Amino acid sequence: MIAEVLILYFWIAFALRKQDHTFASFLAALNPAKVSAGPDGKGSLSTFQTLAFSLAVAALITLLLLQTGTLVDLSGSILTLLGISGIGATIAKGTDSQRNTLSADNRAWLLRHGWIPMAKTVVDSSNATWRDFFTTDGVFDVYRYQSFIFGLVVIGGLIAAGVNQLSTFVVPNTILGIVGLSQVVYIGGKLVTPTNISDLNAAIVGLRTEEQKLKAAAVAKKQGQVASLAEAIPLVGQEAYDAYRQKARDVAAIFTDATGLAIEDASIEPIVT
Repeated sequence: MIAEVLILYFWIAFALRKQDHTFASFLAALNPAKVSAGPDGKGSLSTFQTLAFSLAVAALITLLLLQTGTLVDLSGSILTLLGISGIGATIAKGTDSQRNTLSADNRAWLLRHGWIPMAKTVVDSSNATWRDFFTTDGVFDVYRYQSFIFGLVVIGGLIAAGVNQLSTFVVPNTILGIVGLSQVVYIGGKLVTPTNISDLNAAIVGLRTEEQKLKAAAVAKKQGQVASLAEAIPLVGQEAYDAYRQKARDVAAIFTDATGLAIEDASIEPIVT
């Protein structure tokens, strides 16, 4: 049973390895926090719980299959438990994706200005740690911890009951309620907690608006399309141009803080053509 869990787990880690991986980096990638990392690159508790429940149940079913040659049925409690963790992981993933993704308009603007590469961004899980399972924004989250420990209790009870109890194993409704409630609070916490990407989206929208105003002012002054930034600056005035650049520097600083990507000074120039 233990051998099967290890084989399945190693297979997952191997499938998720990077193209340029080394043996040392592969061993580091075996960290459960890295394997279960969400779209934000941090360890996802709901994904980890779903993985742990699935591995435990799969190992027990396989063990009984090897002993008796037959597949065993699963009790309603086990199915409910898998459903709670699975639904929680799906909702948490969707929540993370919405809260940690740039809007389409903002992404297009960043691509035009060269702030982000054209290639698809790959989630970097190198900084994911066990700490992510128990914290929200770096602060200890008792509801995450509660969900984690009761999940371990249920898995321990399932293993202790043994393979012959899979069809009759019952998780008390109070325990299921606690696990379900912990998932609800966990996801609710994600919804109400602001993120750097949320602030970045708002900042980029503001900068895009200022760029449009600058372009509109130049077009109105010339009463026609502007051919270049050099032509637009005298039309809108040096003061307005400098004010835009200062705002762009501020947004670039927020962008770098949220993404780790440095912005060259030339990339903050407005596009007015």
